[in-house]
Formats: sequence, structure tokens, C-alpha cells
Amino acid sequence: LISKNTPPYEQGELQGSLISIASLTAIIGPLLYTDLFARFTAPNGAIQFAGAPYFAAALICILSTGLLLWARHKGAHS
Repeated sequence: LISKNTPPYEQGELQGSLISIASLTAIIGPLLYTDLFARFTAPNGAIQFAGAPYFAAALICILSTGLLLWARHKGAHS
């Protein structure tokens, strides 16, 4: 969807930005989800919920899908 709406002379810049985002998520993701898992499985933790990282990932997916639908709807009316 992204590359279809980008002119041919800007494809390299687009691909570079997508790889940059992928690299950042490869760094941030393991730190975030490992910390969530450690906090929610600690013996002295307030809540025991080993599925917290999966729940957080699902929330991020839902928010991202909502953002995508909003952006497509807004773009259709522009």
C-alpha cells in the first residue's frame, strides 16, 4: 500500500525509512516485552499474568489497525 502511493523516484527513501522503523522495533520490542514478562511473573508482583506481553502486543495491533483505518478514511475524503 505504501509503495503504490509513492512516486518511483522516492522509493529508495521509503524503503530506507521502513527499514529504520523495523530496526527500532527490533531493539525496543525485546526490551519492552521482556520487562513486561518479568514484572508480571515476579513472585512478589501485585498481579500474576504471564500473558501480559501478548496482551500488550494485541493492544498495539488493535491501535495500529485503528490508526490505519482512520488514515485511509481520512485520505479517501481528501
